[in-house]
Amino acid sequence: MTEEINNIIDEEIPGDAEAQYQLARRYYRGDGVEKDLAKAVKLYTLAAEQGHAAAQFNLGNCYYKGEGTEKDLYMARELFQQASNNGFGNLALDQLDYVDYDIQSMEFRESERKREEEFQEAIRAGDPKAVFSIAMEYERKKEYQKALDALEGEKAQEDAECLRLYGRVCQFGLDDAARAIPYYTKSAAKGDEYAQLYLGRCYLKGQGVGQDYGKAVKYFEQSAEQGSIGGLEELAECYLNGYGVKQDPEKAIELCDKAIGINERLTSDASYTKKKAEELIKKQKEKAKEAQQKEEQRRIDHEAYVRQQRNPAVEILGIVAAVAFYFLGKLFLAIGAGRYGVPKTIKLGFLSGILVTAICIGGLVILAAAALACLEYSFVEGGVLFGLLGGVAGLIFMIMVGAEPVYLQYARYGVIGVCALLVLGIIRKQIKKY
Repeated sequence: MTEEINNIIDEEIPGDAEAQYQLARRYYRGDGVEKDLAKAVKLYTLAAEQGHAAAQFNLGNCYYKGEGTEKDLYMARELFQQASNNGFGNLALDQLDYVDYDIQSMEFRESERKREEEFQEAIRAGDPKAVFSIAMEYERKKEYQKALDALEGEKAQEDAECLRLYGRVCQFGLDDAARAIPYYTKSAAKGDEYAQLYLGRCYLKGQGVGQDYGKAVKYFEQSAEQGSIGGLEELAECYLNGYGVKQDPEKAIELCDKAIGINERLTSDASYTKKKAEELIKKQKEKAKEAQQKEEQRRIDHEAYVRQQRNPAVEILGIVAAVAFYFLGKLFLAIGAGRYGVPKTIKLGFLSGILVTAICIGGLVILAAAALACLEYSFVEGGVLFGLLGGVAGLIFMIMVGAEPVYLQYARYGVIGVCALLVLGIIRKQIKKY
């Protein structure tokens, strides 16, 4: 028996493939012989080389799992393919799927290993553009700490893009906006439009820094000036809502149109903001029109009220008061001149002085009443002015007696002038009415 087995496993002596296969299974499982995976592989190989499908399949599993030989996925795949071609069935096809998946995974890991080596070499070299690309790759794979480590090189810390990416990883990867602010600020100062945009949003929403609409607008403007669609959209939103600037929906529409003109497919926010701005302008116009209509109606109602309140009796009273002033003035002038049997040198006594004063004040009150009644008729320049002049005339009356004749003459002319002005003012007011 031992000699037959030796003959079977001797590579130089071709043996029966089925016998080799069965014996290989015994060595593989330790069935009736000492378990020996290496001998099992040797026997499976002898049988497989003779086209034994089951031996090819089992040998493929040995290479797939690394049993009795080194693991070799490519050899395993070849053997599973041979077994399938020799009619072994679905088992071989299933194993082909598994080994293909593992080969892809292995190749990917190997690729990643080589790529990581290249990354580390580039990071040590310190080229900012290479470092930026590597950090972007780490960010994409959500390996945020590796991204930050890559960006901490001296040269990267002077590069605007690297500084902005460092801030973005802090804010959105590590959820630490406060840590991101200094890096955004440095990058924005170097003119990076995206850092200006991110920083403006932080100030607008109070993320990692105190809310400050003025600074938000400042950074949005800087970003927009460089043609940033995001900067234009955010600035338009500020003008639409009055954040840090005077509300101006027309300016918002202008900014939205500029953003849409750069790239219409990337401006859904601008289109939405523009629509809201147009709706706001429409509402403002409707509100202004409504206010204008209310003001016009108020004016019409006021004029109607004024027409209803007209009182011709008051106007007649004003004319009578003016005439009374004239005749009283003439009387007092005559008394002061020594006429009507009153000596020129005799001054008015105490009671007479009170009487004259009362008459003058009474006339002034009548004029004031007439002026107030005429306020609704835009008669301020008439009634108030003539009332003041009437007061001046009253003072003249109180000092007339004993005055020189020439001054008395001037006083009389003054009273006549006051009365004439009052009458002319009333006539002018009546002309204005109709």
